[in-house]
Amino acid sequence: MKPHKFKRMAIDLIERVQSTSYQVDYKYNVIWVWHYSDDYLGKVASINMHNNVDDDNTILARYEKAKKMLAGEVLSDG
Repeated sequence: MKPHKFKRMAIDLIERVQSTSYQVDYKYNVIWVWHYSDDYLGKVASINMHNNVDDDNTILARYEKAKKMLAGEVLSDG
């Protein structure tokens, strides 16, 4: 995926954070989305998107899932 598009996705996710139970980090062509909750074993779950490793379809699927997670619609399964 083009770097500017990937960065726009990261900024979009960062802007969607509405609670301290979520954290989004963007660094070195990787986006991490963290969700801290008692619903998870270990109290935390994350979604990672690696621009130089994952293919575009994988990144887009994880991006859509991250948006739903940040909106409180779904829990992460990984």
